[in-house]
Amino acid sequence: MTPQRVLFVAEAVTLAHVGRMVSLAAGLDRARFEPVFAWDDRFNKIVGPLPGPWFPLASFSTALFLERLRQGKPAYDFETLDRYVSDELELFRRTRPSFVVGDTRLSLAVSAQRAGIPFLNVVNAHWSPYAATRWVVPEWGVVDRLGVSLGQTIFNLLRPLYFRAYAKGFNRLLRKWGQRGIGADLRKTYCAGDRTLYPDLPEIVSTRGLPSTHRYLGPVAWSPSVPLPENITAQSPNKKTVFIALGTSGNPNALPAILEGLGKRPLRVFVATGPDRDIRNPAPGVLELHPAPYIPGDVAAKAADLVIHNGGSGGINQCLLAGVPFLGVASNLDQFSSMFFAERAGLGKTIRGDRVSPAGIARAAEELLDDPAWKARAVSMRAIARSYRPSDILMEELDKAGGTLS
Repeated sequence: MTPQRVLFVAEAVTLAHVGRMVSLAAGLDRARFEPVFAWDDRFNKIVGPLPGPWFPLASFSTALFLERLRQGKPAYDFETLDRYVSDELELFRRTRPSFVVGDTRLSLAVSAQRAGIPFLNVVNAHWSPYAATRWVVPEWGVVDRLGVSLGQTIFNLLRPLYFRAYAKGFNRLLRKWGQRGIGADLRKTYCAGDRTLYPDLPEIVSTRGLPSTHRYLGPVAWSPSVPLPENITAQSPNKKTVFIALGTSGNPNALPAILEGLGKRPLRVFVATGPDRDIRNPAPGVLELHPAPYIPGDVAAKAADLVIHNGGSGGINQCLLAGVPFLGVASNLDQFSSMFFAERAGLGKTIRGDRVSPAGIARAAEELLDDPAWKARAVSMRAIARSYRPSDILMEELDKAGGTLS
């Protein structure tokens, strides 16, 4: 039997979206499914060899994406999404897939339907219309000027209007391409597809009344295949280990304050800095600092007593699988939403990326490192996290999608 071709598409505005697609594809039964890939090439060097052919697909820049979020503007305008649809239809003609699996590429809901190809949408459960998400005001110019409390009040008033405006543009896109609208709710836009798959744990990011086409994959995590820093897995009797990875969407200005806060006590600190960035050790006699452009997060999280990340689901999922507590230094709406559920489960704490202070980091790190209840909850959740097999669940959903449309 000829394997069915599965096209994995990521909106490469952050590395996390690309990494999730690579992780899911790696677990496919190659006798049944042939993976092919498409995204902007900006992260290909760190992703490394893929288990199938790759095709270029343009995304706008990471810097523009993050700046629009900070300004409180929709990340995508109609013209961008319309261009994406045309690009994707051409991609389908070149690759001829049986299925499309997408991560944060909103236009795929339109292009795949237009082409008659089943679309499986991978999106975090906090974006689901069936989740009771608490929306925290992200880093935003209004917060800079008026403070967090008043900024949250204004955000609470404006957010429903923002969500409706975003959905209005998406419905306009649907109509242009001859399709029916899906209602005035941004969450429906994010979750549109023949199958909607959540790379999360239902025990943490809970939902109610899910339709049969929505399903949890369990925690999907990816790590770069790069050499481990020397001694990262070694044990030190006098120093606990902290792993820091703020990723491509974290606040880069937060790192000096994080290190200064950690420098209040003896620690081994491993930092994934990203490319072309030097960092300073603020406490050479106290901190044992090990920076590297990239660090395999799965191994580092297992070796750590505490992980500090940007609050996104990629970092959270690595911590769940490793059984380690974490501190999320959140900046955008997606990160704050992920951390809302993680905090509610007692697995980590949140600090705003625009309000990081050495004193705040020191207090949070002290609690997470010294109170054994945090570690106990993380270890308890680890068993649940490891019971899921995301790629196996994806294959079950591919079979269902194929049967529905055959």
